[in-house]
Amino acid sequence: MKRHDSLIPLTHDHHHALAQVRTLLLSAGQSNEERMRKANEFLVFFETETTAHFREKEEVVFPMVVDEVEAEPVLAQVMLQHLHIHALVHSLETELQGGTPSAGALSNVANKLEEHSDSRRRQSSH
Repeated sequence: MKRHDSLIPLTHDHHHALAQVRTLLLSAGQSNEERMRKANEFLVFFETETTAHFREKEEVVFPMVVDEVEAEPVLAQVMLQHLHIHALVHSLETELQGGTPSAGALSNVANKLEEHSDSRRRQSSH
């Protein structure tokens, strides 16, 4: 099924998020300074790009399908993913404020973002 043209920017957002996933995963194995730098860059990306992306889906896209019974499990799954990602980003922020973020904190955020993007891609292909 062809995506509606209005959804194309959301698809591009997922592509940009996957680029961030790769960067975070690579930086997890690097020096403390590099982990700090990449964590800061990611947090700026998250605040400026991802938060707006989540908000657009939650406030514009989801209300269009909220009354569709078939959409309920998908909406619940995506909302939980958004909440998990926010929680992991908050943990990363907290670690960064306390010093150097751990490789695990970077990997956890990256893996959850990747899982979210992969599940969106699978659902949009049906």
